[in-house]
Amino acid sequence: MKNVVLPRLLVLFYLFLSLSKALATPTAIYVSVEQEVLSNKSIDRRPAPGCSGPASSLGLTHSVVEPSFSPGVQEFTQWLQNNESIIRKICFYSGESGGAPVYPNMPAFSQIYGCDYRDGLLEKAGIKDIVWERWLEVDWIEASRVLAEVARDKAIAILGETVNESSVWMKVEQPTLKKSGKVHELNKYTMELRLKGPVVEIFNL
Repeated sequence: MKNVVLPRLLVLFYLFLSLSKALATPTAIYVSVEQEVLSNKSIDRRPAPGCSGPASSLGLTHSVVEPSFSPGVQEFTQWLQNNESIIRKICFYSGESGGAPVYPNMPAFSQIYGCDYRDGLLEKAGIKDIVWERWLEVDWIEASRVLAEVARDKAIAILGETVNESSVWMKVEQPTLKKSGKVHELNKYTMELRLKGPVVEIFNL
């Protein structure tokens, strides 16, 4: 009897082990197959709504970050674009001569050459000093870029004897004038500091 029972117990134990393995196997196969299906799915490359690039396979979208400017910058550039037809010749300026910057002399140069310059146009646009005095470099670059874009026909540049190669004039305004196609003549003036004299005065000793 013992000889019969023992083989049967071994058979039952073997069946139990086989059944346990069989039950465990589908889970492992399911995970493997699902991963394979995901890796073989065709990815939708159409741009997501409001996005110029392809949609991510993970459903992530890339938002376009608009440049941020200080208060008054966009109001000024919008005013320039809306009033392009009434703006006179535009005088651009940059540099210094003998340590004296060109900028303080722009009101006089504007009268002499009958042109508008950036700070004078800021006043016409109603942008207060307290506003633009807080502008950062990126704000001035944007304002200067648009100013160069609206210039037409003839433009004037009042330059110092030394002009920084990295100045807004060299990096932004002058290239924009050449690229816009609206300006056909650029007159450049150099501010020079010269000594007048001598006036001779003779003293009787």
